[in-house]
Amino acid sequence: MKKTLAWMLAILMTLSLCGCGLHENRKDPFVRAYETVRDQATKVIEDTKERVEEELWEEEDEEWVPDEDGITYEAYNLYIWGREDDTVETEEYRLELEEICLDGYGSLIATLTLENKTGHDLVFTINYSSLNGYLCEDYLFEELEAGDSITTSVWFNYGTPFDQPLDSLSELTFQLEVYDPAEYDYQNTCDIAIYPVGTGPEAVVPLERYTTEQEATVADTDDFRFILLEGSKDDWNDYSLLTYVENKTDRDITLTWDEVTMNGEPSEAFFYCIIPAGKQGYKTIWFYEGDYPGGEDIEEISFRLYAFDTDSWYDDAWFNDTCSYFPGA
Repeated sequence: MKKTLAWMLAILMTLSLCGCGLHENRKDPFVRAYETVRDQATKVIEDTKERVEEELWEEEDEEWVPDEDGITYEAYNLYIWGREDDTVETEEYRLELEEICLDGYGSLIATLTLENKTGHDLVFTINYSSLNGYLCEDYLFEELEAGDSITTSVWFNYGTPFDQPLDSLSELTFQLEVYDPAEYDYQNTCDIAIYPVGTGPEAVVPLERYTTEQEATVADTDDFRFILLEGSKDDWNDYSLLTYVENKTDRDITLTWDEVTMNGEPSEAFFYCIIPAGKQGYKTIWFYEGDYPGGEDIEEISFRLYAFDTDSWYDDAWFNDTCSYFPGA
């Protein structure tokens, strides 16, 4: 398919060059042939483009099938605001857990039915998700018209470089947010916990933290812990820094940095992380090739680290200190 498009474009370019300088009123046979081929090539390209778009659309609509090495849980419990229940239902909306399973790559997939019970549009999103207390990656953004419902799957993944036993992921928690997109006014937030193996909060086993020989604890207070685990370059010469963050408090906190340097050179690498109360997790910070002295070994990363309550402001940081990390040490 790509070859067809390339050939058609090449023909158009060649003939367009040949046709340059010919007057419209003096169309010889060559000009007429050029216009015929041009029109035919344009039609082929448009038809090919439509077929490609249709194939991509069909691929997006394909039903997801669990990995052979995964697990489909037969028994599970759903907790809303700390109490056991089957569905989340209010006067405005309904959420029902249809199925939960684990694929062979360590991702937990929850199949949810969402229903808008109002007379206007509603948006459903999730935030602050965690697996066994560890922050994880997620994505849900569904906008439903009045009276509509949908069944959709949401992937929850650690985003970390290590594997966990398939049967160890015994708790999934997240915050559901539902709001009217026309007013940007939140209708409802709800804390949800799902226990895939049919147990409850009392049976959750903490996971072991990933450790490396390169790691360095740059901040460890009564409120939080920040560890730089390891750094590495990829094939595009971008540098990534894997970090471990932990919130030891009963309130949400935010970590961020500035005044970042690598080998003494300023860097624009961005880091901003919200950690819910009592949670921990792994965050990767990216230094793109233009953000550091590319081609050199990274010997030192320095920065000013800030920590503050999420419901306050950057200026109210209760931790503000300069930190350094030596990857090769």
